[in-house]
Amino acid sequence: MTKIKEIPVTIENLKNVIDYAWERYQDKNTKFYPVVDKRDDLESIYKQAFMFNDLWLYEYEGVWGVFPLIEDHEMMFVQANGGLAAIAYFDVFMETIEERLRDSYKDYIYAAGYPSSNVAAIDYHEKHQYVLDEVALRYELDLNHFSTVQTLVSIEHLMPYDFENFKSFHKSYVGDVYWTATQIISHLERWVVLLEKDENDELVSIAGAITFEKDGEWYAEIYFVEGESPLSSILVSLINALKDQSIQNILYLVEEKESNMIEMLEGLGFELKDDYLSFRKMI
Repeated sequence: MTKIKEIPVTIENLKNVIDYAWERYQDKNTKFYPVVDKRDDLESIYKQAFMFNDLWLYEYEGVWGVFPLIEDHEMMFVQANGGLAAIAYFDVFMETIEERLRDSYKDYIYAAGYPSSNVAAIDYHEKHQYVLDEVALRYELDLNHFSTVQTLVSIEHLMPYDFENFKSFHKSYVGDVYWTATQIISHLERWVVLLEKDENDELVSIAGAITFEKDGEWYAEIYFVEGESPLSSILVSLINALKDQSIQNILYLVEEKESNMIEMLEGLGFELKDDYLSFRKMI
C-alpha cells in the first residue's frame, strides 16, 4: 500500500507549490477559503506560512496536498489559511494533517472553510465531527450596468478628524478582524469608507470597501456595512461612491443568516456567485 510522504517546502519548490495551489483554487471542485482574486494574494498567504514553517506539503499516489496554516497560541486557535489544496485524495491528506495537528496543537480550536462545490472537503468535515460554524454567500455587482441611486441621508467620507470615532465604532460593530480600523486608516488610499451621522453629529452607521486591480479592471470588496439605523442608505451611498471612482465590479461576502442584507443586495442587482462553509472543532 502506498504511504503518504511529507515533502519539505523550500525556496526551490515554493513557486511550484503556489502554482499548484492557485490551480486548485481556480477549480470549483477543489476551491478553498479565504476568498482571493489574484495569484499574488494567494502567494502572500503561502509565503507568510512558509516563513513561519507553517506550509505543509504531502504526496500520495503522485498527487500533492498543500496545507498552509496560521496559529494563535494565546487564543489556542489554528486555522487552515488557504484550506487543503489537493486535486484528489482529500480524506487521505486531511487524516494525516489532523494527526499532526493533534500532536502539535492538542486542545486548540481548528477552523477551515470551503465552498459547497468542493464536495470532497464538505463530505470530509461532515463525517469527522466538525461543527458548521457559518455559511457565507459571495455576491457580485457589475457597476457597468448600475445606475446611481439617490439617497436622502447625509453621508461623509472618513476624514482624519473622525479617525478616533471610527475606531471605536468599528471595534464595537465589526470587532477584531484582519482589517482593523487602525490598519484601514494606515492604508486608506486603498479604501472607500463612509460614515452616517445623526443630528447630534454622532455616528450611526459605517460602510467600507477595499479596492484593487485585477486583469486591467478595478474591483472593490465590501468588508463592512454596520450600524444602528437602516443600512440601505449607506450601502447605496457606498455603491455610488465606488462607481464614482470608476470601480467596475463589487464583491461582498455576507452571512446566509443576514436575510435583510441579502434582500437589499438582490434588490440592487447583486448576483449570487458562490458560497463558503466554515467548519471548526477542537483538536
